[in-house]
Amino acid sequence: MDKSQSQDLQHTLSYLHNEINRIEAIAETLSTRARDHYHQLTNYEDKGLTDMAVEEQHAARQLATIQKMCITMAGKLGQLNEDGNGDNGWESGQVDQTH
Repeated sequence: MDKSQSQDLQHTLSYLHNEINRIEAIAETLSTRARDHYHQLTNYEDKGLTDMAVEEQHAARQLATIQKMCITMAGKLGQLNEDGNGDNGWESGQVDQTH
């Protein structure tokens, strides 16, 4: 792989790492809100609201799974970037957010 291809790969890995971190943060926020909704909705003695609360709880669990997947993928991308580029990587600020 020539230097240009290596730089393109580094740039792509950096971009993917940043986007996965954004997805993880969004999933965490949505999961927290879904858990809050579950707790709020279970305070009422209404079957319809209880059913919605259970759906919110399920959504919160799915989002937590997505969050964990993103953390794992970001770690793997970080490892790939470090393996291929030594100390160069996202720490050097070489990320273009225009993709």
